[in-house]
Amino acid sequence: MFIKVKKIVETYPNIPMKGVIHIGAHEAEEYEAYKEAGMDKQIWVEANPVLAEGITSRFSEDNNIRVFNEAIYDSENEMEFKISNNGQSSSLLELGEHKRFFPTVHYIDKFKLVSKRFDTLISEENINVGDYNFLNVDIQGADLNAIMSFNDHIRHMDFIYSEFNTVEVYEGCHLIGEMDEYLKSKGFTRTLTHEYQMDGANESITPIGAGRIPGHWGDALYVKTSLL
Repeated sequence: MFIKVKKIVETYPNIPMKGVIHIGAHEAEEYEAYKEAGMDKQIWVEANPVLAEGITSRFSEDNNIRVFNEAIYDSENEMEFKISNNGQSSSLLELGEHKRFFPTVHYIDKFKLVSKRFDTLISEENINVGDYNFLNVDIQGADLNAIMSFNDHIRHMDFIYSEFNTVEVYEGCHLIGEMDEYLKSKGFTRTLTHEYQMDGANESITPIGAGRIPGHWGDALYVKTSLL
């Protein structure tokens, strides 16, 4: 996470964090940060079965943590999950501009799976969505697809943290303007944006501003508009 959980807590001290749903768990690196923010209840979702198994084993004795090996998307159909040589760039989507920005990164394996909407997972696993109000989505180009799969359950979130793209880093990925528009329609405002600097310049957290974000990708925080 470019925008640290501690920074979000400090910026919005009057909006308590209850629990977190993290889609694109990788190795659950943010676990401690969530705990420190008071989010003991955690849901981790990871499409890579090897990573999901590791997280499940790690948290097997914590009843507040649930781990699901699923690929969350806004439709449910057979798809290919591609695994990258760096691990972190693995995605349901093909590499797009990513190949130009990071030429040493490439896919080394792939397997078929059936994607799942998050509202389906809620129903199947009897998830009490009201226990969670922080959503973090980091699934390499398919982020808005996962957010859309919540349908009306998105109303339970107070914070939505997501990776964004301003060009097709992954083929066919949604761009930041589409994410802004969709989340605005659901009652959320983008308040913090952290742009990844391709040229190595200093990175910084900036408030929402007018016009297009000049970089290629980064992280954005959306907050429920009625709480601002």
